[in-house]
Amino acid sequence: MTTDDLPRIEARGVTKIFAGVPALDDVDLTLYPGEVVGLLGENGAGKSTLIKVLAGVYIPEHGELRVRGEKVHFTQPIDALARGIATVHQHSSLADNLTVAQNLILGREPGLSWLPFWIRQKAILAKARQITERFGIDLPLTTLVDDLTVAQKQRVEIVRAASEADTMIILDEPTAALNPDEVDELFALIGTLKAQDIPVLYVSHRLDEIPRICTRVEVLRDGRNVGGLDREDSVPAKIIPLLVGRQLGNLFPDLPTVSEQVVLKAEQVSGTLLKDVSLTVHGGEIVGLTGTIGAGQRDFARIVFGADPGAGTIELLGTRLPQGRPDLAVKAGVGYVSGDRKKDGLFPILPVWRNATVVKSDALATAGILIPARERRVGVELIQQFDVRTSSPNKEIGELSGGNQQKALLARWAAVTPKLLILDEPTLGVDVGARREIYDQIVALAESGMAVLLVSADHAELQGMSHRVLVFTDGEVVAEMAGHDATEEAILHARIRTDRKAAS
Repeated sequence: MTTDDLPRIEARGVTKIFAGVPALDDVDLTLYPGEVVGLLGENGAGKSTLIKVLAGVYIPEHGELRVRGEKVHFTQPIDALARGIATVHQHSSLADNLTVAQNLILGREPGLSWLPFWIRQKAILAKARQITERFGIDLPLTTLVDDLTVAQKQRVEIVRAASEADTMIILDEPTAALNPDEVDELFALIGTLKAQDIPVLYVSHRLDEIPRICTRVEVLRDGRNVGGLDREDSVPAKIIPLLVGRQLGNLFPDLPTVSEQVVLKAEQVSGTLLKDVSLTVHGGEIVGLTGTIGAGQRDFARIVFGADPGAGTIELLGTRLPQGRPDLAVKAGVGYVSGDRKKDGLFPILPVWRNATVVKSDALATAGILIPARERRVGVELIQQFDVRTSSPNKEIGELSGGNQQKALLARWAAVTPKLLILDEPTLGVDVGARREIYDQIVALAESGMAVLLVSADHAELQGMSHRVLVFTDGEVVAEMAGHDATEEAILHARIRTDRKAAS
């Protein structure tokens, strides 16, 4: 058997224990040259721990790793990188103040430091160009990384990783912040890695994309291997029972009945990007807003909430909302769950119960003074009501899984019973089991008469959770359709028709 016939990497019987509890229990994983293997599991299943073992961050208590058939022992990440294993994390690790070329060869710059600056920069650019040519990808080498889009930054990270590592590249939630066109570009780049026999370990919660890109999948549950599927069987209907240990049934609950009461009436709303968008939403109605990144759907939601300045008329139950005043919007009855919960939603070092009560603090105060025991009691009731799973209500919310963090944010707004709830990517990075729980909670809120704006790039979510869907392009609404008609093809066709009109 030649080296090329051997697995690039093998994990055999890997066990990792934290505080007496196994996060990984006798886990196996094998990747061959040119494979794209999906690593799936709910939050807490052990995916992140396994990734960190493979990347040299954690040292397992038991088991072994082999690279090209040779047993290896990693004690730090540089050991894994030296063996050709690189990880591209969901959040960028690039140096924003450096150019693309400088980032591509960071730590591997050409020598001759005594040469003049301009000569060294020319050598850096030449070396970076060799890397991009090898992978057949065009990158703006002289542009600062800070000026790139999220998708461009990701391509830079993947190309840098591929230039450093040929044993395996780990991609952690690579499509979380990408629109459909950018996902296609990512998959094309992964295809280039496959053609060069570089295996990819692909971690994602988006089950619909797994059969498009993965050769096969491995599923973890409670730190153990629970099954592998080949490409033909890697469909949601067969993956979900492995993920959750049971048949989940329909992922989406039945939608509530829409009332005749107009909750939100927006007329000719405009902003930096937005152009004269009008929309009416009734009580109990869930209206989906979608489009490519920067198309205007998020801008509209933020203007309605008052987070961004805008023009036009926005009324809540017949009362006009002031522009640019989120504090007054909250008092009037508007809630907003941000699409970036870590940046705009959570207080990561505060306990779970306090994160759930921050919007309700005024109502819990007596003569302007908060009583901690009362606040904590209400917070605990909220996290129990929304089934926020935590070992203790006092635990820092930043330590919880994405699904439990999101449920705590929903509990926060449910505590003040808003008339309009704006949800921006409410299930981003959330596993399938927690998704159903979040969907149930959204529907329950809508059944109480609340109107909901659902900003999402997930076509299945839009189709299953919306009464209506509005498609945005270049700051305008270019199509409106019933939720059950909002397939990926229908939304794409709406955008294409608009692009053709603009071109003509």
